[in-house]
Amino acid sequence: MLQAYGYINEEERATLDQRQDLEGDAAYDIGLANLMVRDALDKNPDALITITTPVSQLAVNATLEMDDPPIIVFNVVPNPYVAGIADAPCIKPAHVSASQFLAPYDRIVPLMLLQNPDMQVANEHRLPVMYTAGNAVYRGATIGAGVYSYFKEGVIAARMLLAHWEGAMDIAAAGINLQNDMSVGVNLDVAADQGLEISPEVLAAADFVVEDGQSSEGVTPGLPEVNPYLDDMTVDQRRAVDLAFLETLRCTDEMIAEQQAQLDADSE
Repeated sequence: MLQAYGYINEEERATLDQRQDLEGDAAYDIGLANLMVRDALDKNPDALITITTPVSQLAVNATLEMDDPPIIVFNVVPNPYVAGIADAPCIKPAHVSASQFLAPYDRIVPLMLLQNPDMQVANEHRLPVMYTAGNAVYRGATIGAGVYSYFKEGVIAARMLLAHWEGAMDIAAAGINLQNDMSVGVNLDVAADQGLEISPEVLAAADFVVEDGQSSEGVTPGLPEVNPYLDDMTVDQRRAVDLAFLETLRCTDEMIAEQQAQLDADSE
């Protein structure tokens, strides 16, 4: 997205595609992540793009008392409301927004029954290993199902960031997007090792299948997504599409009042 809009060049994009972190990697060390957030704030940024719940919590908490905080666009956060980042999609700090990364368990659990309608809660024999991420099939799972489009998360964050930069969106009025599209991966090699036959219904639901070490859709452990590419269009066309998406997140006074009323009712 940033390259499509001309904010980064091809060389900088190549660096990002190689998964090289431009500022370092906290590697799940919360203390180090906190120091990195503080270091980023010392540079007086216009915006912070945060990934995962702990880092987003650190960034939001560090900026709540600032007179002119940078906007924070978070992603890969399963539940920002439980985490205390926001109270509801439209009830949040004015400088914060982005995307909730919620696994659709109501669709994942029935997938198990497609594989084995007679499956019991405790079945020690020929039970497929299932995990709530499609790319988990590269880490030993037989079937992976869940939200795993980090590319889509990046597109959403970039849409918000670019619209903010261009003055096309007030981040304070932008609600939190909910991403819960489900993607399914199946590893037939693992299934064969387990002596399992994957049901036709599960195979029909799969976005990609791994067999003989190869993916049907070119998905790899390093690039675990189907079609992680932008549609080909002009900048003006892309801007129109992006603004139309962001318009769906705009919070109205009625939405805010409704969400606050629900929060008040839940607290009684």
